[in-house]
Amino acid sequence: MEYFPNNDSITTIDRRGEIHRNTQMGLSVEYTIDGRTSYDKSVTDVFSGNLNLSMFGIVPIPIIVPLFSEMTEEKQFQSIVTNKVIHRNALLKSKTVYSQTASITTENLAFDKVTGEALLTKTGNEFNDTLYLFKYPAYWMYEGMGPSFINTKLKLNTSNSQVFGQFLKVGDELRETTSGKRLWVVNDTPEFVNENKIIQSITGNYQVYNSGAKNLLSASAGQVVTWNKNPLSNANKINFNPKRILNSSAIEYFDDAVMYCDLCNILSPRYGKNDFLSGIKGNWKPKKTWFYLTERTSGNISSGITNIREQGLFIKYKDFWTLPVHHSPYWTLDSANWEWKEKVNLVDADGLIIETEDRIGRKVASLLGYKNTLITAQTYNAGYNEVFFDGFEDYVTSYCPPIKEGEHNFINIKIKRIKTTGGSAAINTYQSHTGKYSLKVSDYFTFTIMPPDSICEYYYQEVESCTKCIGGFFPEKNKKYVFSCWVKVDKPQPILSCSDASAVILFGITTLTTLKPQGPVIEGWQRIEGTFNTPANSNDISITLKKGDATTYYDDIRIFPADANMVSNIYDDLNLRRTFILDENNYFAKYEYNNQGELIRIKKETEKGIITLRESNNALTKMQ
Repeated sequence: MEYFPNNDSITTIDRRGEIHRNTQMGLSVEYTIDGRTSYDKSVTDVFSGNLNLSMFGIVPIPIIVPLFSEMTEEKQFQSIVTNKVIHRNALLKSKTVYSQTASITTENLAFDKVTGEALLTKTGNEFNDTLYLFKYPAYWMYEGMGPSFINTKLKLNTSNSQVFGQFLKVGDELRETTSGKRLWVVNDTPEFVNENKIIQSITGNYQVYNSGAKNLLSASAGQVVTWNKNPLSNANKINFNPKRILNSSAIEYFDDAVMYCDLCNILSPRYGKNDFLSGIKGNWKPKKTWFYLTERTSGNISSGITNIREQGLFIKYKDFWTLPVHHSPYWTLDSANWEWKEKVNLVDADGLIIETEDRIGRKVASLLGYKNTLITAQTYNAGYNEVFFDGFEDYVTSYCPPIKEGEHNFINIKIKRIKTTGGSAAINTYQSHTGKYSLKVSDYFTFTIMPPDSICEYYYQEVESCTKCIGGFFPEKNKKYVFSCWVKVDKPQPILSCSDASAVILFGITTLTTLKPQGPVIEGWQRIEGTFNTPANSNDISITLKKGDATTYYDDIRIFPADANMVSNIYDDLNLRRTFILDENNYFAKYEYNNQGELIRIKKETEKGIITLRESNNALTKMQ
């Protein structure tokens, strides 16, 4: 590695794309001036006496002589000391990596003016040509991802709000210095709202408590690779030669999030609050990943002459990000001839991505549980609203815990992402296929779909706008779906079949299909699996779980499109260790731990029963 010999001649680039040469960087100077003065004065008075005896004959005569002295001393000291401390951070200039007889050197040419991160690097290829790699920082394009030091602790009041308002950013949280009253900046005007989205004005003394800029300074908004052409060589701004582009990509960001319609999926105090307090705004995530689509230079096909050293460059090129014009600090997006290859469709209010999609329309959906902290199911080639899974493991510790009845039952449950329309059920700890809990059905239990948006009005009529409510399970029309679950009928052992229980798929009052358990009975549990086709109007689909000849338990219910697959997870509701993974066929792999939390055993459920795949134990021998 090689470092710059000094910090005084560094090339930097600011957020407007302007190049600054011979800039000081990584240099901090601290001055300390110490001034002191002291004055001492002391006065000392001494009183003493001298006694002498004289003999007058035989009679002694005392002679007393008094003595007095005074001493005065003055001291004065004055000093001024100036101390200057210069701290230089080493800046990496180049790094060489060796592999046997080969080596490759990467050199840093330009740095971000604010963060000091290397933005432009150069390296060589096998022809000793130079490749330049430029990276766009995302905070250049998105002010909400920028540094927070610009306005953190900024103080405002009625008299200076017009002057200092230019430093406020959307999403800033302000607090009144005495009462603690909170306001949020909601636009560039700026306008302020309180917790309940009511517009307020600055009255009193306020301070920026949390900046709307989130310090996401290392996030990249794209990169460009050029061949034998330095993008900083021709101007005072970044400039790419369109005939020398080897590769280019871009990333678009957003901070829009959605809330769950189900009250028990999030803390209810978030409803009705402003977007920043509820989490709908302010959590920045990548939205789309883009690549530039164009022809590349090639050889002469008829003659068969090629030049791989110089061929393969873009025939034409246009930047995805356009430089700010005039005095504007904002970059603009131009996606002409650009194609996105992956995008994020849904982010929840906690900032977790729950649905993505690739260029050919394949979606990946994640269902969250355990207070929306862990992925309970992940489905490939299906959207979030098309899938449903419940292992009934996280209700007891949820935001809306059920009421315990007796030793094993919890009643008054609110099943997530669906609406209960008939019958009754309870969370039970007596039987379970995976984990600790299952759904106990004493007669029948019917639930229906939860469409996006409209269900928000159903549950929260006091909320003015519910357009960002994403609902729950809501299948598409005219599509084939798979229903799968495990059932156990509490009959005397051995249990040979649970076929007296069933799952009925209904459209209104019309039965679409009735599914019964099939396959082997594994430790009393038998799998129900089948398909059904949604009608042209899928808004009226419901599913009824019916009991068998005795009390019936259902567990690990999943619904997903037939051309998709699902993998689900079960966690311990106390220590949150993953204890089961259910594969595409809804068969589990069980993970067992010792008291220290170490994995000691893995078991697999198969059609022939449960087998042990791996077991390991560790122990420390006692020294004699």
